[in-house]
Amino acid sequence: MHARLAAAPFAAAPRRSRLGGALPALLAALAALAATACQHRDYAERRLALRERHLQQTQRIWERQERTAPVRLGRTLAAAERELRDDDRSTRENVRELAEWVDQDVRRWTRKQPVYRAEIERILRGRPQNIERNAIWMFY
Repeated sequence: MHARLAAAPFAAAPRRSRLGGALPALLAALAALAATACQHRDYAERRLALRERHLQQTQRIWERQERTAPVRLGRTLAAAERELRDDDRSTRENVRELAEWVDQDVRRWTRKQPVYRAEIERILRGRPQNIERNAIWMFY
């Protein structure tokens, strides 16, 4: 009896499935998952094909741009040359006008000297305590 008690804790118990009655439901879920995976695989393949088409289209656009680059560069250089010629011409004309404007300003300044002198004298004569501040304001 002692041996029987000692062996009893290690005796094999009748095996029961841990899944119980859930095995059929689990198999059905796995089958549904497999069917869904096929649908997702088709979608993934379609998306991959679409991405490949877009990449090929991008590559064609880049190739076309590279083929036409020399022509476009030539047009850009020709436009730059026209702009430089126009700028050179307008600069020569503007220099003549600018010289006239400077001459007009010098003549006006010379003509207005009495007015400028009178205003400076009025400001400096007005309040002796403000002479320093006004002198700084006028000459700096």
